[in-house]
Amino acid sequence: MSGALTYQQARGVAAHGDALARTALARRQDVPPEVLYFLASDDEATVRGAVAANALTPALGNLVLAGDVDEQVRDALAGKLTRHGRYCGIGEMQMRARAIADLTVEKLAGDSSVAIRAAMAEILKDDPGATRSVILALALDENLDVALPVLEFSPVLTAEDLLEVIAGSQDDAKLAAIAHRPLLDERVASMLVASRNVPAIAHMLGKSSADVQETTLDRLIDSAAEELGWQEPPHFRRDVTESTVQTLVDKVQTRIEELFPSDQDLPAGARSTIQAMVQKRLDKGTDRIRGAAAAGLAAEPGGGIEVALDNAHALEDQGLLDEGTLRVFLLTDHDEALIAGLVVRAGLPVRTVLHIVAAQSARAMCALAWKAGLSAAFALELQLRLASVTAESAIAPADDGSYAVDDEEMQWQLGMFGDADPHLPL
Repeated sequence: MSGALTYQQARGVAAHGDALARTALARRQDVPPEVLYFLASDDEATVRGAVAANALTPALGNLVLAGDVDEQVRDALAGKLTRHGRYCGIGEMQMRARAIADLTVEKLAGDSSVAIRAAMAEILKDDPGATRSVILALALDENLDVALPVLEFSPVLTAEDLLEVIAGSQDDAKLAAIAHRPLLDERVASMLVASRNVPAIAHMLGKSSADVQETTLDRLIDSAAEELGWQEPPHFRRDVTESTVQTLVDKVQTRIEELFPSDQDLPAGARSTIQAMVQKRLDKGTDRIRGAAAAGLAAEPGGGIEVALDNAHALEDQGLLDEGTLRVFLLTDHDEALIAGLVVRAGLPVRTVLHIVAAQSARAMCALAWKAGLSAAFALELQLRLASVTAESAIAPADDGSYAVDDEEMQWQLGMFGDADPHLPL
């Protein structure tokens, strides 16, 4: 049938046309919605499949098709919803139709087909309004393609839900997905540590959230200390000698390292990064000022700044010394590597960079980041986390994301620190 389709023609084909004609009709983009709804109950699966794939099919027709006996029909419907969204063809104010569309997705989420359930998991994974029982069923699904998107992203899952999943599964991928969540309840983080699941712990330590990193490391240290018979983590005790504390620290370090045996399959570099982070955390004890400590890096016997500079130059030659790499150094407390990276990117003497960092000056750190070609947002992170500038004194980016300090001021700051104390190392 060619040309414009009249309502009468559509009804006639739907009621009396053969299967081929009805299928062709169901594929058209000018079919009245009520005709598509009528065809959603057609005897022929090919016709119903065409209706399921048609973005014009009304919400009620989709709900009917979600329970179709033919998996291919349901699969065509899932494919359409994945491509066009669950509310395809439905206006924002059509609340009843949208509610029916939600029911359709939730019905398909319980489908016997793994592919269909996985498609619905992708649709529902970041929906705060999804029904909790449906989301929990997806999270507990044995198939990873279904469970992982929901476990990692769904805001509907409560801490209790996640604890249930952790308690009932030792699957590395599921626990790693939970560890990847943007925000983790302390109870969930603690249970992941208690699970002794190395990939999950590694993922928590690799998250961008410093709070999660520190919480995870504290849990690891506390857990190891408890196993050694201590009631309190070493850095909270005030009634023991320094040598006793160091002995405990050494034992805790050994216990944590045992958690990451050499035959454990981890991403390249993950083991050394984790061990360095743990050591930093153990050494930290109480809060320290990173910037002030940084000024003494090069003065240490055999100090690591020369090696770090060589590594930074190598990364720069490979085009890898970007903001992302520096952010990893910042979040994992790799101060030597971070400072060396700033030196190389900014093209400034080590002495000048160390002096700027140690000064705990918001404007000076902005100038250093600007000189290194870094974003104003990252400059704020450097102020707070490397130079230990207070939140009240830190300089945030302008509304458009640019630096709030003008170029002339940046140059002045760099010029002032250009005459760094000659007694400062390097």
